[in-house]
Amino acid sequence: MSEVRVVRSSKEIMGVEDAVGSEWDAGYVPFGATHRHCRVTVRKDAADCWRVYAVAAKGDEKLASWDILSFPCETCAKAFALCLVFGDDYAACVNHGQDEFNEANTYAGRLAILCCLMGISEADYAHLSGGAMHRIYEVARLISLGQIEWQKAIRAWELAEQFRYQRGISLDGAVSAFYAEVMLK
Repeated sequence: MSEVRVVRSSKEIMGVEDAVGSEWDAGYVPFGATHRHCRVTVRKDAADCWRVYAVAAKGDEKLASWDILSFPCETCAKAFALCLVFGDDYAACVNHGQDEFNEANTYAGRLAILCCLMGISEADYAHLSGGAMHRIYEVARLISLGQIEWQKAIRAWELAEQFRYQRGISLDGAVSAFYAEVMLK
């Protein structure tokens, strides 16, 4: 296992504090993807508010975006974002370690990323059936555990999406087809 990277603030590194509205990129999920990918960023929304966002695109088309989690600490937000992109033990805050986020937060973050990659907005997700929500959450959990690769989930969704448009099935139905496809060994 590699050593955890310690994240420092912009002021510590560059000598100036970021202005409200400044954004910092943590990277893309899946890493190195060019066609369908999700950008994870940290934005300074107020003096003591740093928000982690996910924005997915397919080529030049924006699919969906989610507001994942907010932090009062810049370096906690950046460490959390890096952990979403590169793995749970990738980074830690210089002041708080990983104490300000936990496994449930990383699962929820990966759920947001997965939904973005599927083109499912927060509003669309809220209108899914409980079963569809559970299926997406379960895939995000398995991705977090390293049991399913991002690329496999994306391929499974692209097949389900194609099936949805060809057959005219609901979003809930497409999520069921996605789950069945991604769970195939």
